[in-house]
Amino acid sequence: MDFEKSLNLRTIKYVITLAEEGSFTKAANRLYITQPSLSQAIKRVEAENGIQLFYRGQERLLPTEEGKMFIATGKRVLKLMRDLENDLLDRSSANKGRLVVGTGYMLGSIFVFKQVAKFREKYPEIDLRLIEAPASELETMVIDGSVDLCVVFEPIREKSLQTIKICSGKMVLIMSKENPLNQYTFRYKEDPVHTYFDLRKAKNASFVCPTEGNRLDLLSNIIFKKAGFIPYVSLRIRNIVTAIRLVKNSNDLVLLPEIFPGAPLCSREDEEGIRCYYLNKACDHPWTLAVATSNYYGPTSTIAQKFIELLKEDSF
Repeated sequence: MDFEKSLNLRTIKYVITLAEEGSFTKAANRLYITQPSLSQAIKRVEAENGIQLFYRGQERLLPTEEGKMFIATGKRVLKLMRDLENDLLDRSSANKGRLVVGTGYMLGSIFVFKQVAKFREKYPEIDLRLIEAPASELETMVIDGSVDLCVVFEPIREKSLQTIKICSGKMVLIMSKENPLNQYTFRYKEDPVHTYFDLRKAKNASFVCPTEGNRLDLLSNIIFKKAGFIPYVSLRIRNIVTAIRLVKNSNDLVLLPEIFPGAPLCSREDEEGIRCYYLNKACDHPWTLAVATSNYYGPTSTIAQKFIELLKEDSF
């Protein structure tokens, strides 16, 4: 095998992109090269090293076992090179480099997008990239080096990851101002400020829920179990803004964390045209937002630490 002759960072990036896109046409478009050039580069790696990276002849290109090993190692190589670049930039300028952040679909719309905008404003010379994916996929991407860190709701499933708590709080039940269930609200003597709702009163209601397997879906299921019923799900969604609009214009309900860009949801009721209620003590269950990083590649980079600190400062 002549690895030195055929392998370089560009070739590694070609193979990884081809695996992600599943076709030469899509991968070539993403890489801004011609399809024949990409095909020749892949064939050259395979021929010079006596391996087959992909199964051909299928609707979607799939990596072989050798290909999977190549891709996993290649991602680690690219991550190490990115860290080396950032370390060198740290010595010349504390505000240059690149950071790839992963976030869940719903979490991006309610929290991370705001932080990304602030970070870019504060550090305009840092190339910050955002990737949205399910939390379980994001954790895998942190491990293989595709992203530097991910912002997800706990629990973190990958035990090898280091977690840094950002903030925590209550889940709230959201409904329209006209929903008949508004009549079942109450207040605790020890907390006369907030309004509560006994979720057991909503066992016959329909709910808008996150996509199955989503961390918020798991949190909601814990709460429904405490309430003693399996909800009727009218729709599953990825975006919190969509969820709020659906609830605002129907009798559906939704459980969401009490976080929203700029202010807690309960302080935006009139603005959003909704009503938000804390859950009764028997059904209440907190959420915790955390950053997951990997120690496999060494200590967390200075740039990543800057982003984490911004998340902590701006949480409530």
